[in-house]
Amino acid sequence: MQTRAYIEKNIIIKIHLTPQESRQKVKAIIPKIQNFIKVYSAAIHKKYKSFPLLTFDTYKLEKNKNNASIYYLYIYTKPLNNHPFLVEGNINNDYFFIYIPFGEKYGQVDINTIFKLIDLFKANELYGLYLLLQKIIEIRQQNIIVNPQFSIFKCENIKNCALLLKNIKLNMYPPDKRREIIQKLTIPFIEKGKAIIINYFTMLKNYNFDDAYQYLGKKNNSKSKYWHKQRIDNYFINNKQIIGHLEIFISLYKLKEAIEMQVK
Repeated sequence: MQTRAYIEKNIIIKIHLTPQESRQKVKAIIPKIQNFIKVYSAAIHKKYKSFPLLTFDTYKLEKNKNNASIYYLYIYTKPLNNHPFLVEGNINNDYFFIYIPFGEKYGQVDINTIFKLIDLFKANELYGLYLLLQKIIEIRQQNIIVNPQFSIFKCENIKNCALLLKNIKLNMYPPDKRREIIQKLTIPFIEKGKAIIINYFTMLKNYNFDDAYQYLGKKNNSKSKYWHKQRIDNYFINNKQIIGHLEIFISLYKLKEAIEMQVK
């Protein structure tokens, strides 16, 4: 697996343009991308039925700050909108590159694979991977903090808040009074939870991985910096879904740091 051929076949795919398409610049590549996503996801779905058939949804264009000829497109699909593709191209070339999304599913690129192959990527590819990684971190953090579908800031996810909620429901309050009490008493738990998670993300942004790991509760012993102190695992419900989703950020930020070290 440790070859350039693996990268070019499975991680960063080169797509050629006809002379006519090349003259149309960025506009011409959208149909190419749509077709690629359709064919690519269909091929994965044929082997692994759990992988969904993807359709092109939206895109966001960004120009390279140092070279106006180079462009990047973040490509969002339905479903798996949280796992964008990245397109890298140059308006002077008759080809462009599609970066396969990071993820844990078949048909996505496992972060550990990038770590293993990091010495084989070209400088522009490392930058592309860095951009895609940044976007994924941004999306995941926003989902946890503000997206109602994915946010962990719900009373039932916080230990003491869930206990309080249970006790309130045992009392025979009228429905309107019960809602008022729940809203008033649960807000402080939610706000404290947000502060705890923001603190965790700050550790990761500063690449304090050992502190973040202990704060998550993964080294819960007397040698831990957060032994008998407030941690994520003893504030929130310590289940695989919550802790697991947060632990993924450690790997994402470690890869971000590794790419930065590679391009220095």
